[in-house]
Amino acid sequence: YRGLPNPVEISVPGVPADKLKPSISGGHTLTKEGNEWIVKPGSGNEAVISVMATMADGTTKKMGDKTFRVKRIPDPVPVFAGKKPSDSTVPQADFQIASGVRAEMENFDFEVTVKVESFNMVFIRDGQVIEKTSNSNRVTDDMKPNMAKVGKGQKVYIEKIVVKMPDGTTRQVSNITLKVV
Repeated sequence: YRGLPNPVEISVPGVPADKLKPSISGGHTLTKEGNEWIVKPGSGNEAVISVMATMADGTTKKMGDKTFRVKRIPDPVPVFAGKKPSDSTVPQADFQIASGVRAEMENFDFEVTVKVESFNMVFIRDGQVIEKTSNSNRVTDDMKPNMAKVGKGQKVYIEKIVVKMPDGTTRQVSNITLKVV
């Protein structure tokens, strides 16, 4: 995955690890960290790892190549008051004490930290659209009184959720629409 250190195992049966010399193509980097090899993808969509081995008699022999696809990290899933975009309702008590939005990487192979940078909360009251913005992952003091006034049966929209990915890029992720019950 682009923007992450990707651990890979490199081994050849019967050849000690210190006798292996792997390399990688396509502007990607491959480094040894402890007992692990770490791939940091560059801009290409494929990476080929080639392994050379120093044999017992001192000769060097190519042991093989392995091609990997390089993909971008999938979008995280935003969560507000324990609810995700796939949820449709939130208990009023949970909604009113919610402290902010977080982003989770669901079913992802690596531990990844994603930071919510901003979001908007939209309320509809007496036919008026009230939109409040937070420039962090936290509910603002401006949002709290509006949250307290949301009654059962009303909908609230958490929109324009912007997250910062581990590779330094920002993305806007899915909105959350919740009916307060």
